[in-house]
Amino acid sequence: FAKPNDRINDSMDIRSVRVPVHTGDAMLKDRCGDNTLLKIDVEGFEYRVLRGLESTIGKIRPAIYLEVEPEWLSRADSSVDQLISWISTRGYKCFVPTIRGSSVFRRIVLHSVENDRDIMGVREKFGNQFRNVLAIHPESIFSQRMRQF
Repeated sequence: FAKPNDRINDSMDIRSVRVPVHTGDAMLKDRCGDNTLLKIDVEGFEYRVLRGLESTIGKIRPAIYLEVEPEWLSRADSSVDQLISWISTRGYKCFVPTIRGSSVFRRIVLHSVENDRDIMGVREKFGNQFRNVLAIHPESIFSQRMRQF
């Protein structure tokens, strides 16, 4: 298997395989409710997946938990800022979750982010392991539940 930074060369045994492709909207049509959480981790193609879920996202405003890795996004002709901008223009607020506390009592802290620089700031402050963003629409059931805490 190729690794993320591998270069394709003539000595590799490369085969192509045709696979059917469907949009998320087509796959999830009438299957999701207002308490839906979408987890998206597609090695840099998150922006394309979101675009294929545009109808579902606009209709039910699910919480969206996605991997945000600048290098992978770049290889897929996307960027962190493009991803965050797309989500934000649909009314969502983006957060980077971190875990705080001792081994006995832990809590998740959500850090509001608006761009790549904000995300990198959280990574630098709390360690580079935080590669995910949680997007919540203010009118969703998730936002209502978050206000209870």
